[in-house]
Amino acid sequence: MKKNDIYVLQELQKIIGLISLLAVAVYWFNPIIRLFIYTIIFAVYYFSRNNVFWLSLFFILISAPFDLFYGRFSWFILLTSNVGVPFSVLFYIISYIKVQRISMVNNSFKSYYHYISIYILFLIVIGLIFGPNQASLFRMIIVLPNFTVFIFLPQLLDKEIKIVKFNKIVLSFSIVIAIFSIIQIILPYNLLKIITNSKDAFIIDHGVMRQTGGIFICLYSFVLSLYYLNLNMKHFTKKFLYIVIFSSLFFIFNSATRGWILASIFILFLYFLFFKTKSLKLIFTIAMFGVIVILYTPKEVKQNITKSYKRLATISNLTEGDLTADGTLSRLTVRSPKVMNKYIESPIIGFGYSKVTENYHDKHVGNQSLLLSGGILGFLLMYGVLIAICKKIVFFGRIYFKTKNLFIIFIIGIFGILIIHSSSMQMFGFYMDARAAFLISAILTNFNILMNQYNRRQNNL
Repeated sequence: MKKNDIYVLQELQKIIGLISLLAVAVYWFNPIIRLFIYTIIFAVYYFSRNNVFWLSLFFILISAPFDLFYGRFSWFILLTSNVGVPFSVLFYIISYIKVQRISMVNNSFKSYYHYISIYILFLIVIGLIFGPNQASLFRMIIVLPNFTVFIFLPQLLDKEIKIVKFNKIVLSFSIVIAIFSIIQIILPYNLLKIITNSKDAFIIDHGVMRQTGGIFICLYSFVLSLYYLNLNMKHFTKKFLYIVIFSSLFFIFNSATRGWILASIFILFLYFLFFKTKSLKLIFTIAMFGVIVILYTPKEVKQNITKSYKRLATISNLTEGDLTADGTLSRLTVRSPKVMNKYIESPIIGFGYSKVTENYHDKHVGNQSLLLSGGILGFLLMYGVLIAICKKIVFFGRIYFKTKNLFIIFIIGIFGILIIHSSSMQMFGFYMDARAAFLISAILTNFNILMNQYNRRQNNL
């Protein structure tokens, strides 16, 4: 076994150990024990130089692995019985403080973030004009630290060796998540209910066991595996990348989360368009793994996959005029109208961080909620920044590396995120989700390292 492989296994063991420790503290003991454990972890992280390990751990934790640490169980401190502060808030704040102690490297997209920062300040003022309440002020305090990941992540993962180690840990963990999901489906009892002391359980929706915890890890692993397949560097074996791709797709499909499944299919379709030769090999490999699953997996797994497909197939009802997708969808008939009917009262600038936004914001309708909080100006700004980022990626690949196709995988990943944003949950906006913020920033950090490497080589000529 190679030295790097041993390193990854050791780090994975530590991560699984810490996840187990936190699960016991969160679900089996009182909040004081939870606060104590989190405080120790954050203190060690702040003084540690092993940023790769800790960033890997927190990306996994924030993604709610095995459906743990989600909702009220993500709170590291309880303010009341119904209100708490997620551990992700403290992680982002500590990370931002931590990078102030080190010399800063170039952030290729920092200039774009300045425009968003200015507009956020504007929305804070707008929120005060329309009127805040305790809930809206608390939400603002919880949400704003999520933006700091776009600043600190490129600083803490500033070298190729660091991002490769980070990716090895995260990609390997996607396989762990997929294996766990299979075990849970096979077992005759709800494993999460046992782990969490009957405080939580996997969702059973229309007969489908929907395990979604860790889906952000799987999407990231899927996109980065496609990237490494086309990179002429031996950081990963093709066999490993194929396993990661299939494991990630298996988990996403088995989650029966239609927006994520459509995004994954779209990513594969675009990958096929740009990388025809290599995509044929990939599709053949996925098909081969699929046949193995059909032939050799237990019937419970096959049944869950079949039911997931049936849930996905309800989307076809939209073409027949059924906006509820056979009674499984409320975004078009309930959620979207509620948000948009309020948005039209302030269409240009939205309602900012006000009580109005707090009362009507709905994370399940991403574009509508973006319009509600930021207005058409904020909407155009957000999409303008995304377009500018994509243009920069294409320009850099074409001018400096004489190829745009390799780096277009990052853009394909962003397009996939946009599909999720438009069909499943809000992935970007002024009410930035902690998981989505880390996912997008991690994708951009991979590209940022390439740009900085090139600039250093040019300066040394």
